[in-house]
Amino acid sequence: MKDRDIQAHDNAMKRIAHHRKGEVSRRRMMQTSAAAVGAALAADFVPKTVHADVGGTIVHFASSGKRLANSLRAVKPLFDKVFPNVTLEVVSKPMSEALTQINTYMRSKSDAFDVITQDHAQFAALDAMGALTDMGPYIEPFPEWYEDYKQDVPQRYRHMWNVPKGPAPPGYVAALAPDGNAMMTFYRRDVFEKAGIKVPVTWDEAVEAAKEIHDPEHERYAYCAAMARNFWAGYQFYGILRSWGGDYFADEVNGDWTPTIESEEGYQSLRILTELQKYAHPGSANFGEDEVNQTFAQGHALYSPLTWGTATLNDPTYSEFHEDWHMDLTPKGNTPKSDHRALTGGFGQFMPTWGGNRETAFAWIKFLNSGDREDLDGSPLIADAIVGAGGQLSRASTLSRWADRKPFFVGLQKAYPVCVVNAPVIPEAYAIMGAVGEEVADAVNNIKSTEDALKDANKRTKRIMEDSGYYD
Repeated sequence: MKDRDIQAHDNAMKRIAHHRKGEVSRRRMMQTSAAAVGAALAADFVPKTVHADVGGTIVHFASSGKRLANSLRAVKPLFDKVFPNVTLEVVSKPMSEALTQINTYMRSKSDAFDVITQDHAQFAALDAMGALTDMGPYIEPFPEWYEDYKQDVPQRYRHMWNVPKGPAPPGYVAALAPDGNAMMTFYRRDVFEKAGIKVPVTWDEAVEAAKEIHDPEHERYAYCAAMARNFWAGYQFYGILRSWGGDYFADEVNGDWTPTIESEEGYQSLRILTELQKYAHPGSANFGEDEVNQTFAQGHALYSPLTWGTATLNDPTYSEFHEDWHMDLTPKGNTPKSDHRALTGGFGQFMPTWGGNRETAFAWIKFLNSGDREDLDGSPLIADAIVGAGGQLSRASTLSRWADRKPFFVGLQKAYPVCVVNAPVIPEAYAIMGAVGEEVADAVNNIKSTEDALKDANKRTKRIMEDSGYYD
């Protein structure tokens, strides 16, 4: 190698070593933070009722990280004071492993876990496996508590967890979800204000904004999104498609499973993604959600009109730009069918069919999902523990209470009233999202034409549905 190549290699190795060192320290900090938050709040927590009659051991499996497993660990010291005779164990693995391993456990009818936190996109598959326990009978003895939950959690978001669809039997609840999320616009307000740019309302405005703030010479790229060649790119495409008034199928509600990806709405969506890619961070084509957030936090990307929400960017321990990151609604198309439609997701807590100690498991789920009312065994400290550990809430009251400190929560409040489910509610959704994502990524990266990518996405979706017997 030439001297210049050797120097570049040495610099790269130094950056890798520094990054790994930072990851370890950040991971330790995250774990310590959850424990510290929970212990501090528990010191001030005086429960109105102590349920010493409830006992047993429950094991809760969740993806690792601030938002999920660490939030559970932060709430645990409060729960321990209300249920002193319950032993609670939180088991976690990285999200990239956990999402698929949960389905593997459930397919094998594992009884290892009493409560599991899983992404909504997996719930149709879980239902097809027979893994979901109807929580209706467990909720029924607490009508006032459930009414408070229904009044505080936006209906569009809450309805997602009434799986199976079509409709679910009366009173059927597959999961409760203190965690809430939506795809929304993330932007550096300081950069936008300096450039005199307003938050884009339409997709064409989004492209113009990216063009205006793009500054690759100083490693400040306008755009970044999770465009890895799999389900991540599929979600990017689906989010734009819905805002143009399109969908993957002709009429999911009434069971018309004719694929409609190859459409005018599909063409416009893929056109926008291809235009935005011109102003993208170089790693965007291989990024998942975690890599996007790291790039935002480091200041190397300034804007995404469509990205999965995260409260971590408003965390001063995560990004020096925590006060500058603000959130708003995703753009819409410019046709009569277009509108602001925020894909909503999140992680719900369910009781596996093969788990044990149901009453105690539900007591833990109910505690996690309780609101501020102490007369209903709730407390503001429960939500504060989740938020303090890095979680994000579905309850409107908590979002309002924290909005002045978490701009991300302002974005969630705007998104929930216009939210739509983040994928077709069928067991094949994950496979379809991945297949479409591969075609979308090939088009965006100029491997295929837009027309060929849409045609192939349509064909692959139809083939998946054929193989699953939808057209018999």
